[in-house]
Amino acid sequence: MYRRLGDLTLFLTGVFPDYAAERLVVERERHRLERALAAADRASAERHDGIWPLESLGQRAYRIAQRAADRRTAMAGVLAEVSENFAVARRVLNFLTDRYLFPLRRQWFAAD
Repeated sequence: MYRRLGDLTLFLTGVFPDYAAERLVVERERHRLERALAAADRASAERHDGIWPLESLGQRAYRIAQRAADRRTAMAGVLAEVSENFAVARRVLNFLTDRYLFPLRRQWFAAD
């Protein structure tokens, strides 16, 4: 379940960062999420962009999933790597989306 939560936050913040930052979470709920995450992680509280609560949530979800994974499997290493480098993984998805998805969206998602 935690791995799926990490996957979802990585996908949303990587492919749809503007939507995720502005409209994914209702303003009142965003403040609650920010307070809860800031109380647990003071370093994240210093960031003020709209993505940091979801980024922090994704990192935490991957970290928990990594602890629960069998340490002998490759997936445990992948989960640890993504939890430590969530922002890098998100930027890779941002690049791929900007480069390949959005320029071709009219071709793939015709508004017929």
